Amino acid sequence: MAVFGLTCIYFWIRRDGNATAIRLTLVGLTAFVVSHILGLAIGAWPSVLLVAAATAWFAWRWSDQKVFGSAAGPLARS
Repeated sequence: MAVFGLTCIYFWIRRDGNATAIRLTLVGLTAFVVSHILGLAIGAWPSVLLVAAATAWFAWRWSDQKVFGSAAGPLARS
């Protein structure tokens, strides 16, 4: 898991700069902690799915959207 996290950090720094890389790294580390705490309340898999969805939203909002554009694709164009 650490190798994949470091890979993400590498690409965020190259593509988006240090500020975005730091923000997304903190989101990932926070998600890791929250998923364990939340897992005690709602179960492991629901917790992982919820936290992964939130993490994906932040990654899309702060990094991926710049590269890949709108999530709606051609449907967003008039």
